[in-house]
Amino acid sequence: MNNTISQFTLIDIQLISVGGELSDTLTIRVGELNKYITLAEATGQAVLMTTEPGVLQTDVLEFLELSEKV
Repeated sequence: MNNTISQFTLIDIQLISVGGELSDTLTIRVGELNKYITLAEATGQAVLMTTEPGVLQTDVLEFLELSEKV
């Protein structure tokens, strides 16, 4: 896992509607991602996450999993 990822690492997300429409890009902190996923699921949407070069999406997800277990 990439050790440079923290709750404050910035990532970009977009919400995807059931019809496939994308929202404007939002820049959020990794620590806020679960909140946006929960909100999206509650409204029948999904979250598309993009990261900066050098930050792997799998590392972000692994970081979130590990931080939930603490």
